[in-house]
Amino acid sequence: MKVTLTNPILDLKQKDYEEVLLASINGLRRSQDIVSIYQLGEISSPGSSDLDLIVITKNIISDSEKIINIEKELLNKYSKIYLHGFWYVNEALFKDIHWILPAFNLKHRYGKKINLNEKNKVMDFLHFNNVMVDSAFIPYLIYLIKKGKTRLNKLQEIMSIFFPHTMEKIHIPKNVDQRNILNRMHSIKYQIYVLEKIKIGEGNEKILQAKKFLNKVKNARSNWPNQSNKSSTILSLLDEHYNCSLEMIELFNNFFLNKVCSVNDIEKIVLVNYPRNNLFVKNWDKKNHFKITKNLYNQTGRIVSIFPINYLVQLLISPNISNFIKKRMLNEISIKHKYTKEIKKMYSILKKYNKFTKQTNLPNVPLRKMLTVNPKTKIINQIISSNLKRNS
Repeated sequence: MKVTLTNPILDLKQKDYEEVLLASINGLRRSQDIVSIYQLGEISSPGSSDLDLIVITKNIISDSEKIINIEKELLNKYSKIYLHGFWYVNEALFKDIHWILPAFNLKHRYGKKINLNEKNKVMDFLHFNNVMVDSAFIPYLIYLIKKGKTRLNKLQEIMSIFFPHTMEKIHIPKNVDQRNILNRMHSIKYQIYVLEKIKIGEGNEKILQAKKFLNKVKNARSNWPNQSNKSSTILSLLDEHYNCSLEMIELFNNFFLNKVCSVNDIEKIVLVNYPRNNLFVKNWDKKNHFKITKNLYNQTGRIVSIFPINYLVQLLISPNISNFIKKRMLNEISIKHKYTKEIKKMYSILKKYNKFTKQTNLPNVPLRKMLTVNPKTKIINQIISSNLKRNS
């Protein structure tokens, strides 16, 4: 199958990013609800890198529509720089719980400087696995474009982990967004960082191999205009990326089961419905939510995991871990916002899926779903939904 590379690496300089950053700050500061703006990471490869902004808002937002419209305006105007929207987080949540991505290399760019409580920042295992899935699964599907049926054994392997029994329905596109793929592969740095922080990556051969791979991606991004066969380079890197990602997923899950909790006391893991940000949430009771969360953490002495209701965060890879999510949680949605109907629909699909796997004696692999505006995720969700309806 012929592969067409889209979204070429642009001829951009560091100053181009600085100009967009300044324009974005000037745009966002028009909202009185913006407290601070931080930049996540660096522009390591101008033309390939995107700009990651974390926007900290007041705990009670007076005009969410204004923020949303400002973001749309900036994303449309500077589409060559931005590959995705901004990360939004309430000031209290950013400071005390640290839900966002493992936030190393944060740079304060505007507004109030916030003293971060870093105690839990690498222990948000739900979001950590979110990063794992996002950077391992989607690129590997695209990797199979050229390989076709000769690679179906590996496709079956990864599908059995993330989206079982939908392999034959996945539409593999002919167009590869080279800039997006290179950046997704580069996100393996988050996985390396977290594994090292929780003391399971130090000197580990698998982590050392992942670091070598990360250097290859950095070199490829920096020298992309000089690559003679870009398609071949991407496919080769994706093959290695896939193997590295699965190795690190295994490392983390082994750590979680062996060090954080055993299967017997998995009930001590706390899962809390919690809004990542109140842009779409009305009447958010910040005081009550923090009180509940902190009390649960103090009582259990275990990880407190935030379940941001803006997303239907995918369940973890291990069936043992997924068992602590009880049926009662599938029916309890305590915060109402514009995604309530969609989330309830997702829960319904999840229950049908679990029933289907029991009836057909299929492997007990948890279903991954995440409610986002990512068109690729939407397509995959539609595929899974149609398969469930067909097989229910």
